[in-house]
Amino acid sequence: MNQPEAHIEIKIDSCDAMHDALGAWLVLQRDSDRKETRFDDVAVLQRSLKAPQVKQHLTFPCEIQLRESPDFLLKSNNLKVGIEVTRFLSEQRARSLKIAKNENKDIWISNFDCDRPRRKNSDIRNIIRKPMHQQIKFSTIKGKIDQYAEMFEKIVIKKTEKTIQNSDLEADEFWLFIEDHQKLCPLELEELKNVCGQLLSNYWKDHPTFHRIFFISLTDEAHSIEYTPPNTLNQVVADRKPTMR
Repeated sequence: MNQPEAHIEIKIDSCDAMHDALGAWLVLQRDSDRKETRFDDVAVLQRSLKAPQVKQHLTFPCEIQLRESPDFLLKSNNLKVGIEVTRFLSEQRARSLKIAKNENKDIWISNFDCDRPRRKNSDIRNIIRKPMHQQIKFSTIKGKIDQYAEMFEKIVIKKTEKTIQNSDLEADEFWLFIEDHQKLCPLELEELKNVCGQLLSNYWKDHPTFHRIFFISLTDEAHSIEYTPPNTLNQVVADRKPTMR
């Protein structure tokens, strides 16, 4: 395998070799001379493939190729799987964490858990400059889960349009890895599992989407969630914008 190919394709001989192989691929992305690398996508893939909910569906040896839409193509035993990866993180929380780091301040993250109310950067700075005990703002589990479910829904619809409806890749299956950068606790993950499971159950009745959707927990990979449609088969792609509601 020459150097250019090493950036776009990797071969994994066994489950035991997977971690080291993906780690080496990650280093190649990090040290690449190319202006644009796929370091972040490969990092999400590496962590996702370690989750037991994902690992049970893998067979070896296998090959993984970098693509654009979807992000990866996994090939093993004459099976082709298109894989799309993304992060579960509200835009407002991402901004808040960046501002807190620049200000060298601790942050009570539940203030910025989702994107409502919409806060300006100046408002965020004013909040995080307060002592921690003055920052605290509690919200109910139900209120948070409703907003998380809305985020989840938008991700599935957006990635379905990109990967299923607008991709020219012919694959046997399509998987979606959603990596949880909100760092939900086990109770929140359990609630989200139930709410989003119902959303997807209704969605799969009428719309094509991924054969498997994995919600990958960064706090405890054992609590990662796998969603599959009842018949494990996608419908024919419909030429229309999907909606879950």
